[in-house]
Amino acid sequence: MIQTERFTGIVKKAGYKSLGQWAAQNGYARTTVYQTIYVWGERDTERPLGGLARQVMGALRALESEQGRQG
Repeated sequence: MIQTERFTGIVKKAGYKSLGQWAAQNGYARTTVYQTIYVWGERDTERPLGGLARQVMGALRALESEQGRQG
């Protein structure tokens, strides 16, 4: 699965229309979110090096784990 599809599914389950909408409502540039997912989306065991990328992936992974707990 392409990582953008994986994270698009995650944000849609959370009630957003798209990754772009999630990015805008959380204060991130759409391109920053897509680039971060492209580079770091598959690296589940590593943390991004840059502060903004770390924030984006942290927020997305928190959303993903929250959905996992809810069922």
